[in-house]
Amino acid sequence: MIQYLLYRSRRTIKRALTIALASTIAATPSIAGEAPGTRRRGFSSGFATCPVPQSRPSGTIDAGFSPYGNGEGGRLVVQAIESARERLDVAAYALTSGAIQRALERAARCGVVVRLVLDAREAARLEGVGRLASLKGAGVLVRASEPDVTMHDKIMIADRETVQTGSFNYTASAERVNIENVIVLWGNIPFARRFGEHFDAVWTRAADL
Repeated sequence: MIQYLLYRSRRTIKRALTIALASTIAATPSIAGEAPGTRRRGFSSGFATCPVPQSRPSGTIDAGFSPYGNGEGGRLVVQAIESARERLDVAAYALTSGAIQRALERAARCGVVVRLVLDAREAARLEGVGRLASLKGAGVLVRASEPDVTMHDKIMIADRETVQTGSFNYTASAERVNIENVIVLWGNIPFARRFGEHFDAVWTRAADL
C-alpha cells in the first residue's frame, strides 16, 4: 500500500512539473516565426530582432536607382547596412529616410558599432526634430562634420570589406523625388580600406553630438 501511494505521489509531482514547464514555455516570447538564424539580444527597450548578416559574393557590384527603380535604391542601402557584422561607418549630408534610420538603429541594438558623421548644419536641424536622440538612444555614435566645410559624402563601409556609395542621400527625397544612384561593392577589401581611411580622417575632425 505504501509503495502504491509513493508511486502515485511521484506521478502527481511529475505531472505538476510538466504542466508548470509547459506554462513557462507558453509565456516566453516565441521565436518560431522568425527567420532561421535570427539572433535576439535583450535591451532595456525590449528585444531587438537581428537578422543574420547576409552579404553578396566578394567582387559582386550591385546598382540601384531612384525614383524609377521601384524603391530599389533605398532597399540596396538597407541591405548594405544589414550586411554589417561588427562595424559600420556612415558619412552623410543628411538623414531623413525612416527606413534607413531604423536599419541603422537596429544594427546598433544588435551589437554592430555604428559611427555616423552628418553635415553640421543638417545635424543641428535633425536634433531639433528628435532624430539624433533616437539614433543615440539606440547606440549609434553620432558626430557633426567641421562647421566650415560641407559634408557631401554618401558612403557606408561595412566591416571594412563592403562599400556603399553613389549620389543617393539618405533622405526621403532621394527615395521618392530625386534622380539618384546607389552602388554597392561587396567584399572589395582594397576599395573598402581606401574609403575607411577617408572616413577615419573625417571622423577624427568631427565633433561629438
